[in-house]
Amino acid sequence: MGNQIFITYIYWERRGLEDISWKSHENLEKAIAYAHRYLNHFNFVQCEVLDEENNLVYALDWQGNITDNRQEKSYA
Repeated sequence: MGNQIFITYIYWERRGLEDISWKSHENLEKAIAYAHRYLNHFNFVQCEVLDEENNLVYALDWQGNITDNRQEKSYA
């Protein structure tokens, strides 16, 4: 599938307000590793990994629940 970009959106709660940060990644494995890196951060709420077509590929919430949609589309 050539060079594809994946975007991680990390949702935070700071002082009762929700905040969002994002980062682009050139491969899916790095995007997922980036999501897991923030799992134990005390302000972390959720992280979503989206492909270039804005499809949800992977999600991780503060409780460690995972939504994994990698099988629905080939991300080679």
